[in-house]
Amino acid sequence: MKRFCVLLVLLLSLPALVLAEVMYVQVVKTRLLTRPSAFSRSKAILSYRTKVEVITKTGAYFKVKTKRGTGYVPKRSVVVTKPKYSSRLKGKYISSEEVALATKGFNEQVESDYRRQHNNLPYAALDQLEKDTNYSDPVKTFKTFRKKGELGEFQTGGAK
Repeated sequence: MKRFCVLLVLLLSLPALVLAEVMYVQVVKTRLLTRPSAFSRSKAILSYRTKVEVITKTGAYFKVKTKRGTGYVPKRSVVVTKPKYSSRLKGKYISSEEVALATKGFNEQVESDYRRQHNNLPYAALDQLEKDTNYSDPVKTFKTFRKKGELGEFQTGGAK
C-alpha cells in the first residue's frame, strides 16, 4: 500500500515536471511584470542569461517563475537555449526597450512602412531629436547635467 501511495504521488507530479519549460533571458535586461502588460509595474529586473521556468503562456507574455519571484515577461525577451556570453552585448542583442516596442507591434519594418505611407511628416526633426538624446554614457551625461544645474547631490542648499 505504501508503495502504491508513493507511486501515485510521483505519477501525479509528473505532468508538472513535464510542463515546466526552462527558458533564458536573451536581452541585456528585461522587467519581471506583475501583469501581462507593457504598462504593468515591475517586480524585478532580470538580466541576460537569467533562467526562468514558464508556467503559462498569455498572449505576448509568459508567466514565469524565477529566483526573484513569479511574474510575466515578454515572449520575445526569452529563448529556449541558453545564450552565450558576449563582450559585445550592445550591438549584437536587442534591448529591453526594443522588446517593449516590438511587444506593442513597433519595429524597424513598421517604422519604414509608416514613413513610406506618411512621407509628409517631419521625420528629419524626429531623427535629429533621437540623435540629440542618444547618449553613449547616460550616467556620466546626467551627472554632468545635475552638477552644472546644482541639482541632486550637487545642490548647494541655499539661495544665491
